[in-house]
Amino acid sequence: MNSGKAGSGRHEYPFESHFLNVHGVRLHYVDEGAGDPVLMLHGQPTWSYLWRKIIPSIAASRRAIAPDLMGFGLSDKPPDRDYTFVEHAGMLERLIETLGLKDLTLVLHDWGGPIGLQYAVRHPENMKALVLVSTFAGTGFRAPWWFRLPTRTPLLSDLLVRRFNLFGRYAIRFGSLSRVPAEVLREYRERHPDYASRKGVAAFPKMLPLSSGDEAWRPMAETRRRLTGLKTPTLFIAGDRDPVTRWLGLDWILEAMPHARVEIVEKAGHYIQEDRPDELTRLILEFLDGSLDEPGPAILALQTGSDAETRGVTHGL
Repeated sequence: MNSGKAGSGRHEYPFESHFLNVHGVRLHYVDEGAGDPVLMLHGQPTWSYLWRKIIPSIAASRRAIAPDLMGFGLSDKPPDRDYTFVEHAGMLERLIETLGLKDLTLVLHDWGGPIGLQYAVRHPENMKALVLVSTFAGTGFRAPWWFRLPTRTPLLSDLLVRRFNLFGRYAIRFGSLSRVPAEVLREYRERHPDYASRKGVAAFPKMLPLSSGDEAWRPMAETRRRLTGLKTPTLFIAGDRDPVTRWLGLDWILEAMPHARVEIVEKAGHYIQEDRPDELTRLILEFLDGSLDEPGPAILALQTGSDAETRGVTHGL
């Protein structure tokens, strides 16, 4: 392990950088504060920068760790890796073991959800709490054509995702309700400056387990089955305008983890960390402190295909 001041020159990112060699890949992570560990894991196409406004408040009373997945942020982006679900999950497990994180709280966003949940179901004895933010678990999702065509067709994925930088240009901008400053968009975009660096970004859409032949189908199906028996206190948070939650719905979390507390953040899209960072921080800290108020009759209208469904989401711990 080694560290250095990598925050210099980066917009709103003053943290000391740490690096750990995991399975031949140099992973970058932020490690701030002391106390009970809280590990925050990003998804597509972001990095630990996503948590920059949440880390200081967590680190004030706990140990806040935010790694960059292989192929993202300041971690290595090796061209000879396949960037599979199993690789990502194995690297996370190894990082947790090497850092000696015990009684762990995982805060998981987007693809960080299924990757982190695999650790949670395999090591329930080491889990203190789970916070799931605009994420998912399970298999057999019905992806719309406008998602499948550009991201899972090899030629179009190569052209649009890797050459044109589709996710880097538009994911944060259109996944957030607020106007994201140009300096912030640049921090996300510049982590994948060229074709070679975008292999990990291109891999995530292909990883979505739409059919049993997909590489991630078996491990994600295993995670979904084992979630039902997981007793870890869990909070699920989604923005009321999050397109991912509108697409996938809330049935999976209500069925898999009926004990989970569900909170809907108003005026927020997929990247709640950009739209409502203070509200997200409040929910996380109050949940971990056991002081989160009882939920009101929160209702979320979810758009699923052409049908709009209204579901109550007042399940508490």
